[in-house]
Amino acid sequence: MVVVGGSLFIFLVKAGAVAVLVRGEREAGAIEQPPLHFDMIARASKFSAELYIDSARSLFPRYARLGFMLMAVYLVSGGILPGGRLRVRRARRSWRGADTRHDHRFRVLDHASSISSTC
Repeated sequence: MVVVGGSLFIFLVKAGAVAVLVRGEREAGAIEQPPLHFDMIARASKFSAELYIDSARSLFPRYARLGFMLMAVYLVSGGILPGGRLRVRRARRSWRGADTRHDHRFRVLDHASSISSTC
Protein backbone atom coordinates (compact mmCIF):
# COMPACT_ATOMS: atom_id res chain seq x y z
CA MET A 1 0.00 0.00 0.00
CA VAL A 2 2.83 2.38 0.81
CA VAL A 3 4.38 1.88 -2.64
CA VAL A 4 1.09 2.60 -4.39
CA GLY A 5 0.36 5.67 -2.26
CA GLY A 6 3.87 7.01 -2.67
CA SER A 7 3.72 6.46 -6.41
CA LEU A 8 0.40 8.28 -6.67
CA PHE A 9 1.83 11.21 -4.75
CA ILE A 10 4.85 11.38 -7.06
CA PHE A 11 2.54 11.27 -10.11
CA LEU A 12 0.57 14.19 -8.66
CA VAL A 13 3.71 16.25 -8.03
CA LYS A 14 5.08 15.54 -11.51
CA ALA A 15 1.79 16.44 -13.19
CA GLY A 16 1.74 19.88 -11.60
CA ALA A 17 5.44 20.55 -12.17
CA VAL A 18 5.41 19.58 -15.84
CA ALA A 19 2.30 21.64 -16.53
CA VAL A 20 3.85 24.76 -14.95
CA LEU A 21 7.06 24.27 -16.93
CA VAL A 22 5.15 23.86 -20.19
CA ARG A 23 3.10 26.99 -19.55
CA GLY A 24 6.23 29.00 -18.78
CA GLU A 25 7.97 27.78 -21.91
CA ARG A 26 4.99 28.60 -24.12
CA GLU A 27 4.62 32.13 -22.80
CA ALA A 28 8.31 33.00 -22.59
CA GLY A 29 9.03 33.10 -26.28
CA ALA A 30 12.49 32.51 -27.71
CA ILE A 31 14.95 33.32 -24.92
CA GLU A 32 17.75 31.38 -26.63
CA GLN A 33 18.59 34.32 -28.86
CA PRO A 34 20.76 37.06 -27.35
CA PRO A 35 20.49 39.51 -25.76
CA LEU A 36 18.87 37.95 -22.74
CA HIS A 37 16.96 40.51 -20.68
CA PHE A 38 15.36 40.22 -17.27
CA ASP A 39 11.86 40.95 -18.60
CA MET A 40 12.09 37.89 -20.88
CA ILE A 41 13.01 35.71 -17.91
CA ALA A 42 10.21 37.25 -15.84
CA ARG A 43 7.71 36.33 -18.58
CA ALA A 44 8.88 32.71 -18.37
CA SER A 45 8.34 32.63 -14.61
CA LYS A 46 4.77 31.41 -14.39
CA PHE A 47 4.70 29.54 -11.10
CA SER A 48 1.79 30.15 -8.78
CA ALA A 49 0.16 27.85 -6.26
CA GLU A 50 -3.19 28.14 -8.03
CA LEU A 51 -1.72 27.22 -11.43
CA TYR A 52 0.18 24.31 -9.90
CA ILE A 53 -2.89 22.92 -8.10
CA ASP A 54 -5.18 23.33 -11.12
CA SER A 55 -2.62 21.74 -13.42
CA ALA A 56 -2.03 18.85 -11.04
CA ARG A 57 -5.77 18.21 -10.82
CA SER A 58 -6.25 18.24 -14.57
CA LEU A 59 -3.23 16.09 -15.46
CA PHE A 60 -3.22 13.70 -12.51
CA PRO A 61 -5.51 11.03 -14.06
CA ARG A 62 -3.29 10.83 -17.15
CA TYR A 63 -0.11 10.63 -15.09
CA ALA A 64 -1.63 7.99 -12.81
CA ARG A 65 -2.63 5.80 -15.78
CA LEU A 66 0.78 6.19 -17.38
CA GLY A 67 2.53 5.48 -14.09
CA PHE A 68 0.52 2.34 -13.40
CA MET A 69 1.13 1.08 -16.93
CA LEU A 70 4.87 1.60 -16.44
CA MET A 71 4.75 -0.15 -13.07
CA ALA A 72 2.98 -3.11 -14.71
CA VAL A 73 5.66 -3.28 -17.39
CA TYR A 74 8.34 -3.18 -14.70
CA LEU A 75 6.65 -5.99 -12.78
CA VAL A 76 6.28 -8.15 -15.89
CA SER A 77 9.86 -7.56 -17.01
CA GLY A 78 11.03 -8.18 -13.45
CA GLY A 79 9.22 -11.51 -13.51
CA ILE A 80 10.61 -12.47 -16.91
CA LEU A 81 14.23 -11.83 -15.96
CA PRO A 82 14.42 -14.47 -13.20
CA GLY A 83 12.53 -16.91 -15.42
CA GLY A 84 15.05 -16.36 -18.18
CA ARG A 85 17.93 -16.91 -15.79
CA LEU A 86 16.35 -20.14 -14.62
CA ARG A 87 16.05 -21.36 -18.22
CA VAL A 88 19.69 -20.52 -18.88
CA ARG A 89 20.75 -22.48 -15.81
CA ARG A 90 18.68 -25.46 -16.91
CA ALA A 91 20.18 -25.28 -20.39
CA ARG A 92 23.69 -25.18 -18.94
CA ARG A 93 22.96 -28.21 -16.82
CA SER A 94 21.61 -30.10 -19.80
CA TRP A 95 24.71 -29.23 -21.82
CA ARG A 96 26.92 -30.35 -18.97
CA GLY A 97 25.00 -33.62 -18.84
CA ALA A 98 25.74 -34.18 -22.54
CA ASP A 99 29.46 -33.59 -22.04
CA THR A 100 31.38 -36.50 -23.57
CA ARG A 101 33.98 -36.61 -20.80
CA HIS A 102 31.36 -37.67 -18.27
CA ASP A 103 29.46 -40.10 -20.48
CA HIS A 104 30.64 -43.72 -20.20
CA ARG A 105 29.70 -44.46 -23.82
CA PHE A 106 32.37 -42.07 -25.06
CA ARG A 107 35.16 -43.23 -22.75
CA VAL A 108 36.07 -46.03 -25.11
CA LEU A 109 36.41 -43.58 -28.01
CA ASP A 110 38.53 -41.20 -25.92
CA HIS A 111 40.75 -44.08 -24.83
CA ALA A 112 41.14 -45.33 -28.42
CA SER A 113 42.06 -41.87 -29.69
CA SER A 114 44.65 -41.42 -26.94
CA ILE A 115 46.25 -44.77 -27.89
CA SER A 116 46.41 -43.85 -31.58
CA SER A 117 47.95 -40.46 -30.80
CA THR A 118 50.80 -42.03 -28.80
CA CYS A 119 51.74 -44.45 -31.59
